[in-house]
Amino acid sequence: MIDLHTHILPGIDDGASDIKTSLEMLRDSFRQGVSLCVASSHIHPSNSSDVQDFLKKRQDAYAELTKACQGEAVPDIVLGAEVHMDRDLSDIEGIHQLCMGDTHFMLVEFPFMSYPGPGCAEWLYNLNLKGITPIIAHIDRYSYRDELMENITGVKVVYQVNNARMNDFFGRRFIKKLLATGYMVVMSSDMHNTGIRSCDMKKAYDIAKKKFPEFADGLFGKNAAVLLNL
Repeated sequence: MIDLHTHILPGIDDGASDIKTSLEMLRDSFRQGVSLCVASSHIHPSNSSDVQDFLKKRQDAYAELTKACQGEAVPDIVLGAEVHMDRDLSDIEGIHQLCMGDTHFMLVEFPFMSYPGPGCAEWLYNLNLKGITPIIAHIDRYSYRDELMENITGVKVVYQVNNARMNDFFGRRFIKKLLATGYMVVMSSDMHNTGIRSCDMKKAYDIAKKKFPEFADGLFGKNAAVLLNL
């Protein structure tokens, strides 16, 4: 399995608070069968300086974690970001540096409390014009998700769903709806710790094998492998 949405880097956001927690998260993820994690720490960029400051902090945290991982049975790590999108980000110099690894895919999240409006379709499309394909983080968590999906029809995006939605009927029904759109869908953990926001990829995958047998491998690995050019 491949996990495209994790907060494993130590001390950089509301995810792993320290190296010990990072290692615990990675070990647990590997035990569950995850071979690669994308480190997608939060960033709320307003300008190019914000991007460069984030990249420096991310690299420092990654270097510390990489050193600690030597000799450990843990997933491979690819650097990315979870980019907060409450406006058009396409005019920020260097925004493409927040894509995953050396790809053109960028994980973006919208505000939770209120719908940004139909203009967000243009924000996403403007990223398309810059050669960036947005992956909409935890599309399942937005109260306005139906309106959002309707407005961005025709825009090149990928939908990411948190794996906890595989655990209940309504979550699975929404996943089925997403699969019917024809857009690529990936399941990810969005793990922040080893407690209530832990990995749990194996449990979700096992459910998917029963409920969506023809899609399970794509949702939990093969689609992500395509995005990462693996």
